[in-house]
Amino acid sequence: MRLLTDRVALHSVFPPDVLLGRIRGLAEGRLPMSPRPSWRAPVRWSLREFPDAIRLMPLPPPYYREQQASFIGTIDAVGSGSVVRGRIQPYALTIWITAFVVLATGAVSIAGVIEQLSRHRSRSATLMALMGFGIVAAAAAMLRLSPSSDAGSIRQLLETAASSDKE
Repeated sequence: MRLLTDRVALHSVFPPDVLLGRIRGLAEGRLPMSPRPSWRAPVRWSLREFPDAIRLMPLPPPYYREQQASFIGTIDAVGSGSVVRGRIQPYALTIWITAFVVLATGAVSIAGVIEQLSRHRSRSATLMALMGFGIVAAAAAMLRLSPSSDAGSIRQLLETAASSDKE
């Protein structure tokens, strides 16, 4: 599933508990973060902490639904500092729906190509195959763009938390 995820690894001078506290503060809006110069800048964040990992998700307006790409990772101690490692991946339902669309489109395209070839219509079969390939490629591109579009906001929050600069 490397095609569907963006890897993140950020080093910080802060120990893991301080870094997690800074991530919490940024996610809850208690610490300042420079606004992102895009229309898609998230207003709210969802942060879930598990015993061995965290899940961070931007919640863009207007509905603030938890159906976006999210960062899933760990904060590990490295020397006197720490490192945030993880991946930004699409929402699970997005993956399932796209997989269904790809499989259904593939099945319909193959059936159409076989039917057209049985009628000796190679041009129609070629057009059907190209249409099916185009739809599958578009679905795969949408799935790939899902984590990439939210990766900027997530990276900005993590970089701000890991940075030792005073704002």
